Amino acid sequence: FKNAQLISLTSATIEVRYPSGFVFTTSSLRPDLGTDNIWTLGQLNNGDGAFIDISGNLYGNVGEGQSFRVFLTYTPSNFSSSFQKVATQETQIVSAPVRLALHGPSDVGQGVASTFDITVTPLANEEVMFPTHLALVFEPNAPYVLQTMNPESTGVADRSWNISVLTEETTYHITGAFAGGESPVSVEATLLGWQEGQEQSDAYIIATTSKDIVFAEQNLSIGLVVNGSQQDITVQPGERINATLNIKNTTEEQLTDVRVRMLFDAPSLDNRSILYWQGIEDSADGIIVGEQLSGTVRRGQITWSAQNISALSTLDPGESISIDVSLPIKTKEQVDLAKFEAYDITVASDIQYDIAGEKEITAAVPLVMSINSDTTFEVRDEISESTHIITWLLSNSFHPLKDIEAKVDLYGNIDFDPADVTVPAGTIAYNKEEQNLVWKVDTMPVSVDVLALQFPIVLLKKNPSQTQLTSKITVTATDTITGKQILLIGDDVGL
Repeated sequence: FKNAQLISLTSATIEVRYPSGFVFTTSSLRPDLGTDNIWTLGQLNNGDGAFIDISGNLYGNVGEGQSFRVFLTYTPSNFSSSFQKVATQETQIVSAPVRLALHGPSDVGQGVASTFDITVTPLANEEVMFPTHLALVFEPNAPYVLQTMNPESTGVADRSWNISVLTEETTYHITGAFAGGESPVSVEATLLGWQEGQEQSDAYIIATTSKDIVFAEQNLSIGLVVNGSQQDITVQPGERINATLNIKNTTEEQLTDVRVRMLFDAPSLDNRSILYWQGIEDSADGIIVGEQLSGTVRRGQITWSAQNISALSTLDPGESISIDVSLPIKTKEQVDLAKFEAYDITVASDIQYDIAGEKEITAAVPLVMSINSDTTFEVRDEISESTHIITWLLSNSFHPLKDIEAKVDLYGNIDFDPADVTVPAGTIAYNKEEQNLVWKVDTMPVSVDVLALQFPIVLLKKNPSQTQLTSKITVTATDTITGKQILLIGDDVGL
């Protein structure tokens, strides 16, 4: 900056507006106290000027343009009002300080397990300060069933790893199988970064690489869908497992003598499955056989042939069929859930058939359902004139819980005193300005089957247009056995 006018300038200041991905480190002239982008210059006489060198790290998506804007505000000595000069510097991140390599097969069979290797290499001889948080994410663009990750997943997102330190080359391995999609498909590995105080949803792409994959030709296209998903999911006691098997002859030959099996490997207690087989819904009435695989796991097998489904006698080229089965998980009223040691249900399927005089077998990708605890959340409201006595009932008996949090917004002109809250465990926090109430409990062992939080709300003045006293309650917790999150939505309180 420089005063090129013949008169002096007073009250001169410089403000630099950094792009969102810039992190300030130092400057040659110290900025104003408590800031990193404002310099008070005071009076600038004719010819006065200087340089301010600013150093920092710029983060953002590779190839994305970012801009620095500099504002010089001043008052000429012969004026009483302020003026401003603006300068803009455009820049672009053209390369990443890291290299990603993705290795794996170029053609795979649907339902056949394959392994992909992702190598992350920080580039040598570069002074790099990576963002505070890093995550490596593996993302197929077709249904994909994960089997193993090495190292184990530490990320928030599915199929991801959090990286705390990136100083040397590291290779990550992921094994799984494609469970559908039209060939060709692709898989992508992406390194994300974000700063302290940001969420992963705010992350920018540091580096990315992808690989195209072609599905190998198969005689049968077979897809297993459980509760609307072709991925591993979580379920709860009392929930129904709705499994659909879609089969299509993709050859130009007839398939004959088709036999279909669906296998349910589930936790067991005293040689009895946690699945309630008496409640099965199967319109084709397949043959059911039980088998004890271990002290904690029991298999239920359903088999369908032409005797059950006439279309299985001959499957013409291009012909497809689907088989639906619905099977409930037992509740705590039917069995002592806390005594079960296992918690995963694996659903698998295979098809045996004859083609051109040869017998062949094709298998679907198995799906795993982790049985989370039987946590429930109930809201009760007792009304006495303008006072609502609200009770939250958190019930649980299968697995211990941790990191329990329930949040609600309160509406209208109300009187709420945190001192009046009956807290059975944990702590509450109330933001009076936002009228937001949060209840947190560190742990809930199975020996405690119910926690009841109760609080009064007095409606001081009712707005004629107001219909709700509270929002719906969002409840989250972590099942300490499965390691999975539980999400519940409690009812709102109406007026």
